[in-house]
Amino acid sequence: MSEIISIQMQNSWSDTVGIVIDVTSGLLTAGGFIFPEIKPAAGAVSTVGGIIKKLVGELDPKPDPVMDKLKDLEANIDEASAQL
Repeated sequence: MSEIISIQMQNSWSDTVGIVIDVTSGLLTAGGFIFPEIKPAAGAVSTVGGIIKKLVGELDPKPDPVMDKLKDLEANIDEASAQL
């Protein structure tokens, strides 16, 4: 249990949502094999979960280290040009 909590504390909210959707999709897939009558509904829910995961990933973009370095470079160039 403590491992699950530590994993959740290290991840951003979008990563946590993604993990929950992956686990839920896996359970629905397994449930579809065990109970064939729910397979169509489970597939639809898994598809919606994938769409939600994609949308959440777009709402919480990861920082880009290259862009951060370029912004630092831009600030240094501006500072150097101001000194000239």
